[in-house]
Amino acid sequence: LPGLRFAFAVTMILLFAMALVEDARFDGIHRLYPEGGLARLRESRVAVCGLGGVGSWTAEALARTGVGSLRLIDLDEVCVSNCNRQVHALDSTIGRKKAEVLAERCRDISPDVDVEVVLDFVDSGNARDLLFPADVVVDAVDNVMDKVAIFNACKDRGVGLVVVGGAGGKKDPTRVRIRRKSELYHVGGDRLLKAVRRELDAPVADAVVFSEEKADLPARTLRKTGCDQAFGTASFVTAAFGMAAAKAAVDELLLLEREEEQQQKKDDDEFVEMDCPCSDFGS
Repeated sequence: LPGLRFAFAVTMILLFAMALVEDARFDGIHRLYPEGGLARLRESRVAVCGLGGVGSWTAEALARTGVGSLRLIDLDEVCVSNCNRQVHALDSTIGRKKAEVLAERCRDISPDVDVEVVLDFVDSGNARDLLFPADVVVDAVDNVMDKVAIFNACKDRGVGLVVVGGAGGKKDPTRVRIRRKSELYHVGGDRLLKAVRRELDAPVADAVVFSEEKADLPARTLRKTGCDQAFGTASFVTAAFGMAAAKAAVDELLLLEREEEQQQKKDDDEFVEMDCPCSDFGS
């Protein structure tokens, strides 16, 4: 009996110590978003589609912000030419699946995070199966029709969507912008988003991340082939896009919480004002 009591006491101490560590891990987030903000983030699910120069930074930022569940969607492998702009691209990870490498990073950052790896590319045929369940989806892919498929799937399900424009050919991270509840028609200068909005009837996203800078297209003789793109890229721009997308996703998650609280308060107020003869609320 004394041995069992000792073991129980040790277990409780260890659990308490682990709780303190987890509280300390995201204490900065708690102080930045008080009144239940961190708790909401820990209960939230975000799908990040496309884990390249933008999406890789977005996923890591969300893990460092305490988001409880991440769905990482990408079939691609880390290529040596990714090392200039993708957070998970290291000499030791070349040739490995991006989603798997990034999942390991996220779990190392936040051991309690629930990370689901989806080794696939999203398209019109599978978007509804791959993206959900999620409270918010971050579209960080660079294919026009895949972005259209993500947009339509989120619209049909009523799920929050952060759409990211093109980061290629951009040199100035200070010109990255977030526009909430924006029609893509009102985002000028982005060739990728321009092509996407041509395919949509009502292109309104919960948030759009884009740059006001005009893309610098390299000379034809310098255009890359293989596993890279034609535009030049730099980590200080792709990371700025990714961080902005993470910020937009967090804002959307906390906005959803506020909207739910407002709706609950409205429902409570309507209930109190009801004329109910069978209760103290009756006149």
